[in-house]
Amino acid sequence: MLGKLAWLGAAVLGLALVGGWWATRGGQAGWEAQIAGWRHPEGLPDLPLLDENKQPFGLGSFADRWVLVGFVYTRCGKAEACPLTMAQMRAVQAAWSPDLPPLELLTLTLDPEYDTPERLVDYAERFGRDPDSPVHWTLATGDPQLMSDGLPALFNILVLPEDGALTHTVKLALLRPGLVLDREWDGVVSAEEILARLR
Repeated sequence: MLGKLAWLGAAVLGLALVGGWWATRGGQAGWEAQIAGWRHPEGLPDLPLLDENKQPFGLGSFADRWVLVGFVYTRCGKAEACPLTMAQMRAVQAAWSPDLPPLELLTLTLDPEYDTPERLVDYAERFGRDPDSPVHWTLATGDPQLMSDGLPALFNILVLPEDGALTHTVKLALLRPGLVLDREWDGVVSAEEILARLR
């Protein structure tokens, strides 16, 4: 009897250890722990995302370059919100020049339940994303709670559901190599001002 209890205890411990390992490798508890453990001015954690081509990737894959991050949801109809963010990112893509360091544009959805990868592709095309530009522009979604709560919290973005729409902070954030926050802008900012930070 004692032998069976010891075996059962070891099995339960083993399952708990495996479950803990899985959680730290991309499960919900994994990214929650990463966000809870992050402290400014450390680089942002390597959070799991899914791009508009349905390819999984980690935020850490951009750690070797500058990254301009914006938040949108494709059903947004306010010209001063998501369309403004997309227009500003498109302006940065167009204004970048080869004498500047490598730059990645990253647009994250705040509405992951609706904004499928297909909708993100359509949204990028609507705002004139240049697929041939040396400045790559990724649109991404991911775990619903990560996209609607976790990532916005990292960037101090408030998101409030309101009559089937979302009211949220409009912000662009620039990360230095290493995913370290360099600068944030609320509202309107020129491409030239953003790109000047790379010089």
